Amino acid sequence: MIKAVAMPASSHDMIRDAGGNAYLRGALKSVSAAGFDGALGLAIASTPTGVVITDPNLPDCPIVFCNPAFLKITGYPVEEVLGRNCRFLQGPGTDTAATHLLRRAVAEKRAITVELVNYRRDRKRFINELRTSPVFDADGHLVAFVGIQHDVTARVRAEREAVKARRAAERANQEKSDFLAFMSHEIRTPLHGVMGTLSLLLDTGLDAEQRAYAETSRRCGQTLLGTVNELLDLSRI
Repeated sequence: MIKAVAMPASSHDMIRDAGGNAYLRGALKSVSAAGFDGALGLAIASTPTGVVITDPNLPDCPIVFCNPAFLKITGYPVEEVLGRNCRFLQGPGTDTAATHLLRRAVAEKRAITVELVNYRRDRKRFINELRTSPVFDADGHLVAFVGIQHDVTARVRAEREAVKARRAAERANQEKSDFLAFMSHEIRTPLHGVMGTLSLLLDTGLDAEQRAYAETSRRCGQTLLGTVNELLDLSRI
């Protein structure tokens, strides 16, 4: 079976309104049904959000309307947009799970929002937050899908950097905890042993010189133990 596939539009197939929106000639019914003609169309022409209309009643559900923002986001000229299915923006980095959800929603004629890795005309990646909604006429027939595109690359990148920073902070906290455990066990515990031994030594029959040495050692040990305790207290702040 041969499947009909819509091809990119030629300049003779296109109509432009005063705002710069582009229409596929012969698809004004679906554009009108979506309410994108007239004054609203002019407003859509000035929004920084990418907007397209696709016609599910034409082969391969091609784009029949796009605003200037969509062209700016994707870098494509209008001649390479109208008449094509939106999947021309996909590439090797596009998540197949997300495209499956999108295709399923279209088949079920319901709205959906997904994030997709898409590709500009120069093949640079961008993350597209796409919301597509079905449009029905007065008789309940599906006449169009409206797609709203937001380039959320910067936002997603910032979110990923925040996750990396949080993980780095968690690692630093773990290293701090490991350091405290080391200081407590490997240094303070032996010091307590030394101090206890010196106390026992001072209870034996030492001469004056020996006692002076032992007292000095105990005082130094107490000073060192106090320093270690202060360091541990500061590290817990």
